[in-house]
Amino acid sequence: MIKSHFEQQHSCPLCNLATAQAKSLFSLQQMDMCVNVLECPVCGLAYKEYFPAAELLAEIYGTGYVHHKIEDHSKDKQSVLRLNRMGKVSGLKLLDYGCGSGQLVMRALACGSDSYGADPFLPDGLLDAKYNGRFLKYSALSGDILPNGPFDIISMWAVLEHLEHPRHILEGLLANLAHGGKLIFNVPNAHSMIARKKGANWQIALLIEHLVFFTKKTIHYIAKKYKLKVVTLKNCGTPYPLGAALPSMSSYGFRGYDESAVQQQPRSTAFLRRALSVAMPLIQSPHAGNFLRDILGVFGVGDHFFVILEK
Repeated sequence: MIKSHFEQQHSCPLCNLATAQAKSLFSLQQMDMCVNVLECPVCGLAYKEYFPAAELLAEIYGTGYVHHKIEDHSKDKQSVLRLNRMGKVSGLKLLDYGCGSGQLVMRALACGSDSYGADPFLPDGLLDAKYNGRFLKYSALSGDILPNGPFDIISMWAVLEHLEHPRHILEGLLANLAHGGKLIFNVPNAHSMIARKKGANWQIALLIEHLVFFTKKTIHYIAKKYKLKVVTLKNCGTPYPLGAALPSMSSYGFRGYDESAVQQQPRSTAFLRRALSVAMPLIQSPHAGNFLRDILGVFGVGDHFFVILEK
């Protein structure tokens, strides 16, 4: 196991404003370091003052990473929920960036979409030739135009928070998006109740590979900069205070993460954990999930945004 190693950031990863001009939102433990989460006053992006170095990220994103685990597609509730939230995909060309095991792509194919997946960390041989070249080991950071594009929809689920260079990735993806096409994604909300009240114990932020977090200002900054229309901007995700009671994700099994270094949670979270165990199956239900999430969104207690931007 490699040693903890982080690199200090000197400017905002989205708009390049000097870190010295950012304000601190909260701090949290990252292995052997206490790391500040900063907010840029220009674009509203929140980001960690220290990012893990390349070799540490490579260790985390190894073949055992949870997003690369291939499961039974017929039982994949999450992909069903995500496709429901995306709306009509039949007859449309879709690219799922950060596709992981490819479950959403396969679901979209079954729904009549000409769908493809791309992931810069896709392990070699994970998705083999039987999928007819529908999966690419590709980073939009390269700026390459994909031969199967342009795409009517580009989706990113649990992706943006992982990006060291969100501006360049967005520009690369938008170059592959058709005119009138939609960029659909979810992203952690740095102004959520859990982030404001319990930032140091916010499980989403504790993950070492989660580097950036959005605010409403960030969404509108991106829309204005790239001349996109904000079609949807909804609050969603795990409701406060349950986001502080989630079982530790420990960077999805990365063994270098020292859970003992994280601030211990009070015993009262045991009740919240029980409540979460009851609530999550309902929220993830294909039938009741969207309705329940919309109700939670009205109260603004979720820790994520769901966003649709149109080119």
